[in-house]
Amino acid sequence: MKPFIPILALFLLPLCGLTQDKDSPTSEEGGAKNPFPLQKYYAEKAPPGKIRKMLSRFHFGLTTGYGITSFQHFLNGYSVNQGAGNPSISDGNSAYGNWISNAAPTNADANFKVPSDTDKLGFRSKTGAMPAGFTLDFNFKYFRIGGGYSFEFLSIGDFEPLTYGGKIQPYKLGQPSALLRKFYGKASVPFYTNDRLILLADLQVGSFKFKSNFNTDLIKPQLFYNLGVKVEYGLSEFLQVYVRPSYEIKSYEIAVGGGSIKHSMNTAFLTVGFTYSIPELPRCFIENCHAQVNHSHGNKSYRSRIHPIYRKQNPGTGENYPNSLPKK
Repeated sequence: MKPFIPILALFLLPLCGLTQDKDSPTSEEGGAKNPFPLQKYYAEKAPPGKIRKMLSRFHFGLTTGYGITSFQHFLNGYSVNQGAGNPSISDGNSAYGNWISNAAPTNADANFKVPSDTDKLGFRSKTGAMPAGFTLDFNFKYFRIGGGYSFEFLSIGDFEPLTYGGKIQPYKLGQPSALLRKFYGKASVPFYTNDRLILLADLQVGSFKFKSNFNTDLIKPQLFYNLGVKVEYGLSEFLQVYVRPSYEIKSYEIAVGGGSIKHSMNTAFLTVGFTYSIPELPRCFIENCHAQVNHSHGNKSYRSRIHPIYRKQNPGTGENYPNSLPKK
């Protein structure tokens, strides 16, 4: 009898297995008899809105700073007459004063005269420049393109002669200040980046125009070129501050008598500013949500509610917030 029991078990076990396989629910994901369909727990995330994603590529900025301008010109074809007070220049027919901002006929009397063929006959002034304006950039793959609009206040110093300094007096403008309007296009290429810091080679090309104390009917400005390095520090995913040392080359010509005089106004600038971009993700709609990083609710992603623009943040671990979880 005892040897019969193991033999009977060998026949019954396969039958039990078949019955169990037949009655058990399918293990395929999403099957009709799967008691835990995974699609109910792992929702596919919806991409950010196309309009908002496009707007997030624009960076709006404000900038200001200070610069030192080397305001210089050469008097090719003009002689210098030094009488009492400011010197005057002559083209051989008439004498003119204020050939810097508004050339006008004047008295040609002189106690000392320098002929027009004198080498390096000209004047130079150190001028302070204070710009203020706004910028707009668009992030396109690995570089940025954009433009800017600014005003620049000039505090113009006396024009010292390049030669005959003991015999020719400095020229003093009656109104030693001016206001420039500048409009330019710009392009930036990053060459170093880390979690917070970005270094960019930044080029600006544009036009300028005098808005005060200069006779624009006589003046023809040239295009200006400004090349600098922009050191940008990210306070958050949508707010950055930066400092930008740069050198700018610009000039203009002023009509004087039958000719013209070219004035160069090359400037070394140090500017500072900030840029702001519209966040790609909308703010979390749950008022008591304390997530400190970008996160999801359902199939949509949101940014943290506790990310004010005035606090330093780390996109990887969240904001430097008093209630942050302690580091392990």
